Amino acid sequence: SLEGMRAAFQEMWEESYQRVADEQEIYEAQLHDLLQLKQENACLTTITKQITPYVRSIAKVKERLEPRFQAPVDEESEQLQDLGDDSTNDEAQARYS
Repeated sequence: SLEGMRAAFQEMWEESYQRVADEQEIYEAQLHDLLQLKQENACLTTITKQITPYVRSIAKVKERLEPRFQAPVDEESEQLQDLGDDSTNDEAQARYS
């Protein structure tokens, strides 16, 4: 009976020990992954800081160039609208004359 309890306790101890060893292995792997992610994050942060001025510069150039591309379209729209207004005014004047 004492020998049986000792064997049962030994089995429980070994199972618990194995479970703790497995959990420790998982923890160490996750810790390694976390450290690697922190390092990658630091690299990406550095890259972001380095390219931010270039991105802003490109955005400013794009903003300056966009009105040039939009101006002819806007001028055409205004001309068409002016023509439409002129013809409407001509028709109105013809009716009242």
